[in-house]
Amino acid sequence: GDDFAYGFGDLAGLGFSPGLGRHLCKQLRNEKRLKHCWQIYNKGVSRSLSSDWYFIFGFLGPFIHTSSQPRPDSKNYFEQWFLKSRAHDAEVVIIILGFSDVRARYFGRNPISAEETVQNIVGLARVLRNLGKDVWVCPVSCWGDEKAVVEDSLVEENKRRNEILELYLEGWAQRGQNKDGVQAGPWIDGRKFDFKHDGFYYFDGVHFNTKGYEKLAKDFVDILLTSLIKREFNMMKDLLT
Repeated sequence: GDDFAYGFGDLAGLGFSPGLGRHLCKQLRNEKRLKHCWQIYNKGVSRSLSSDWYFIFGFLGPFIHTSSQPRPDSKNYFEQWFLKSRAHDAEVVIIILGFSDVRARYFGRNPISAEETVQNIVGLARVLRNLGKDVWVCPVSCWGDEKAVVEDSLVEENKRRNEILELYLEGWAQRGQNKDGVQAGPWIDGRKFDFKHDGFYYFDGVHFNTKGYEKLAKDFVDILLTSLIKREFNMMKDLLT
């Protein structure tokens, strides 16, 4: 993920990983309905674009179901984190991407359209599902777009990103057409009621602060719990048979 997956704005102590991972680990540790100790990997990279997580055709050719091509400046984070690190055995993956796509030009990279952002996220989610992982996707946080140095046209484009994502995650699911089995995470778009409060945001008015990440973790536990319990049950069943 990007800044929000990494945890920019969370005031973590020395030796602690910031952001959702830290708070999710704490919440799950206190959840009595879970019998296993779940390990959390924080693989967020600040300022990363959705195209940086594009999968490599040479490794995952059989799983590809999209016509788009990797950008020349892609950082290939998918290969680094899911094929060449301990995170390759992760059973549940949370994707938070798209925040930096509209801001790419401000740090010397080519901007990414709303359609391309969603295509990258959906393609990544499909590959992870084919690898047997439960996948949850969050929308793009755009609470502070008007306050930050973002052009009006780009503010509108971020709104469109979330409209397309909502169609994929919620609209298709309601009609039984989301065959990928990808689930919607908490709706962190500040224009929705749950995160529509200045108290959840860092002093820049854009990123979450510690309180915001704590709420995100709590909301995620509420929707992840069934998936985690099912994973634990299947593991125990396999051990006993």
